Amino acid sequence: MVPFLHRCEKHSPGAASELLREYLVTLAKGDLRLPLKIFQHSKPDLQQKIIPDQDQLMATVLECIYSCGPSNQLPLCYGILDCLPQRGPGPAPFLLPDGLVCLVNRQISWHLVLASNGKLLAAVQDQCVEIRSAKDDFTSVIGKCQVPKDPKPQWRRVAWSYDCTLLAYAESMGTVRVFDLMGSELFVIAPASSFAGDLSCAIPGLIFLEYKASAQWLAELLVINYRGELRSYLVSVETNQSYQESHSFSFSSHYPHGISTAIYHPAHSTHAGCGRRSDSSDFWEGTRSWQVCPTVVVLDDVHPLDGEMYGTFKHLLVVHPPPPCWGHTEDLSCVKRGLHAEALKIFKSVS
Repeated sequence: MVPFLHRCEKHSPGAASELLREYLVTLAKGDLRLPLKIFQHSKPDLQQKIIPDQDQLMATVLECIYSCGPSNQLPLCYGILDCLPQRGPGPAPFLLPDGLVCLVNRQISWHLVLASNGKLLAAVQDQCVEIRSAKDDFTSVIGKCQVPKDPKPQWRRVAWSYDCTLLAYAESMGTVRVFDLMGSELFVIAPASSFAGDLSCAIPGLIFLEYKASAQWLAELLVINYRGELRSYLVSVETNQSYQESHSFSFSSHYPHGISTAIYHPAHSTHAGCGRRSDSSDFWEGTRSWQVCPTVVVLDDVHPLDGEMYGTFKHLLVVHPPPPCWGHTEDLSCVKRGLHAEALKIFKSVS
């Protein structure tokens, strides 16, 4: 196999790595024994490696583990993880629930996102985002945002600003690009940390908020990854100031295994999210609503919606002092049933 890959690489640079990746991922769907052998011969301490590039090794390892179906392959998964290079300081990648990964991977790779005014449409394609106008029934393209090819296009996310003048685009690795209506890239927000193939760095929550505290900033952009890490950025279209981080928050104390989705209800300034708190599918946090709070909030017995009892949880919230902190809203009835449609759909699918 290795000589064949070398010949392919000479004929077409880059072909060998892609062929090997596809081959290993295909095998991993049913049996991890051969992929394990390949990864064992690609360890960092070996002089001659089948997969010399460590980023490619990490990406292929994670993709193989995500693709594996049989439950009896768990010992081989741990053996494969032992083949990865030792990491330096920083947060470690973690695996998302299998049901969530399967659900997102089965979605189509392109997206259609309508602006809140109903007059603009963002059509996310392979390497561009087209901006279309309702003036001609969305026939013509008024702006085209060029974006790099994404290895996991189903994990991308797009959001319009509240005034429909900006468009945010999140890649599967967590990088966020902000464009104007002409398709010009205004700035790029790099993730705090990301690892090749680590889908927990992808963004389920990309939300623009109106910002009134200062005329210096046009809007506030919330970026929430699947780990449950929230970062808030103040956004400006001025040339000398593009964005500035405002604050950060982690939902990990409530969702230690990450979140499944995050959406926003503008009428009540309320966010909803759902996730899992245990390895067991019987212990789900369900759908919760959150708000930015100026003070500490204490809540009792928060239930999932729709009358379906996935668990009752009694807790004392620990929130940060201002600038802004996050806490549960005391009255979940303020979050309308339609707000939870997407959250409940994903929540029930992965449970």
